[in-house]
Amino acid sequence: MLRNWPLATRLCLGLGLLLLTWLAVTATAVHGLAGTRDRLHELATDHFTKVVQANLLIDRANDIARTLAQGLLEGDDADLDRVRELARSARSAAQTSLDWLWKQIARRRETCGRG
Repeated sequence: MLRNWPLATRLCLGLGLLLLTWLAVTATAVHGLAGTRDRLHELATDHFTKVVQANLLIDRANDIARTLAQGLLEGDDADLDRVRELARSARSAAQTSLDWLWKQIARRRETCGRG
């Protein structure tokens, strides 16, 4: 059937099919990029802040451990009281970070519909 068509018609049909294919690929790519943009925005605004806060929490836990180890190695009662006070303040800061992190996780679960 196609052999009976003139060469110009067959070339136009081939070019038209090529353009339709290109249009479909372009539409799929644009749709995929829009989804990627949304996921990247969520990653930057939600997940990244939680990771930073979790890393701060780990750093504060390490500070508590180092402070207590230093106090035990020094062994002086006056220094030990100072070290205990530093550990208490670091523990308080760590608890604040942990509370914030749990609130963010709970808020995220509520917005996602997971209880």
